[in-house]
Amino acid sequence: MLKSASEALEAGRNSEAADAFTRVLAIDKDVPAAYVGLGIALARLGRDADSVAVLQEGIRRAPADAALHYNLGVVHQAHARYDEAAAEYRDAVRAKPAFVDAWSNLAIVYGKLARFADVIDACDSLVRLNAANARAFYTKGWAASRLDRWTEAEDAYTRALAIDPRYTDASVALGVTYSQLGREEKAIETLRAAVALEPTRADAHVALGASYGNLGRWAAAAAEFEAAIALDPRDAATHYKLGRAYARLARRADAIKAYSDAVRIDPDFSEAHFNLALLYADEGRQADAIAHDKEALRVRPDYAAARFNLALALFASGQRDAALDEERALRAVDDNLADQLHRLIAK
Repeated sequence: MLKSASEALEAGRNSEAADAFTRVLAIDKDVPAAYVGLGIALARLGRDADSVAVLQEGIRRAPADAALHYNLGVVHQAHARYDEAAAEYRDAVRAKPAFVDAWSNLAIVYGKLARFADVIDACDSLVRLNAANARAFYTKGWAASRLDRWTEAEDAYTRALAIDPRYTDASVALGVTYSQLGREEKAIETLRAAVALEPTRADAHVALGASYGNLGRWAAAAAEFEAAIALDPRDAATHYKLGRAYARLARRADAIKAYSDAVRIDPDFSEAHFNLALLYADEGRQADAIAHDKEALRVRPDYAAARFNLALALFASGQRDAALDEERALRAVDDNLADQLHRLIAK
């Protein structure tokens, strides 16, 4: 009966499997595999609470059964109960230290919990079990980067690529890591290789553009951001980065369009509003500058530079009293900047 229940579960006949596993347990309540199968079938049927209850009963009867703990962890993870999932995966690997899937899922849920040092420990356990696990090295690098441990991240990504040279996730991440370490030429070399391997990866073009920008190679940066936007036109951050590149190239109209696209996609993009306001103010379009400075402040009321520029735009448009009001508001945020503003408008 257990075999037929397992075959039904394997075939995706979940209601049939649930009924069959229930019959098995009606005959013998000490069959851990039946609790595992029933728990999986109930989870697939959307019966989360019942699945949890069944797996917990199985654990009560067989507390050292790794599969029971693992599958209860899977159910918790599917419903974003990450602390509970982590506890079950820990119990699974205690019961079965070579349980690769449990270690892998433990690394994932630790990441969801922002427990990055624990992610690294879980990945170390995975590579001890299999030194050719490129994914584990990649995940370790990701966690190290979240802790600003960039040298450790470099080592992990390099190991992932030694195992799988076509692992473009690792190539892009390694390029970004080189940039963080100030090794921009190495970053560019790595990211160009990633783009060659997978030309349709927008994030690779964005990272390559950022490295070009860090070296002041703004035309090359703009070309990469343009390529990224062609692939993913709904990413506001890339439009913003393209606007910065255009501004550095003195392509003011193009910069205005790029920043405008950024705030069209994300109306709460305060930095894009701020940069738009700067360009409009430089062109003498004070009404537009005022509008975008106000939008930046709507999103970030403590945005001192935006309030400073708003006061200047108000003053330039003849609204001196309103500018002085902004000076008073600025003083509550940045007294030094307010002093600079006062010297410019209190004449």
